[in-house]
Amino acid sequence: MNLNYSGKKSCIDLFVTIFLVLLSSFGYGQVKSWEGTIGILTYGWEEDVNPKFWAMEGGAKGSTTVRASITYPYNMQDPFYQLGNLLGNFGRLDEAADNWKKTVELNPSMSIPWRNLGWYNWVLKNNHTQSELCFRNAIKSRPYDQTLYRDLAGVLIDDGKRPEAISLLEKMAFKGMRRSDIIIDLAQAYLDEARYD
Repeated sequence: MNLNYSGKKSCIDLFVTIFLVLLSSFGYGQVKSWEGTIGILTYGWEEDVNPKFWAMEGGAKGSTTVRASITYPYNMQDPFYQLGNLLGNFGRLDEAADNWKKTVELNPSMSIPWRNLGWYNWVLKNNHTQSELCFRNAIKSRPYDQTLYRDLAGVLIDDGKRPEAISLLEKMAFKGMRRSDIIIDLAQAYLDEARYD
């Protein structure tokens, strides 16, 4: 077999890549992030002419209990984040919040679990202080995400801090254009504060 220089280089590159992947996998132990049972409601979606919306229409037909564990081959925050989202989708929000907390303990720069915790504390726990803290941490992670400012402003307004919410929305960092929902929320806050200037 006669390989030219570029063919030999490609083979060497492939070998080095495979070696590095294998080597990196030996450096981590497996981490079991969750083990337990989860009840999954079942719906009669087979009978539905529009199965895209089966979860929104009609009640559950039955329930299936699944016993499982989720194990990842290396140490990272994603299993907790994904499990939190899964549990949240099944309505197990307290367990979901526990997993989102583990996620941000492992990686405080992930904005979405912070946002999820902000909503959890605001809507379910009615804890404005904790919700505000979570949204502010999410903003630290993604300072140009306008939805985080909008959500935090909602918490502040709900907590009777409309002037602070106005200031937040006026001074928020963003790239490009300000979102239309932010403009509408800001206009409504001005109106509610009788600021017509």
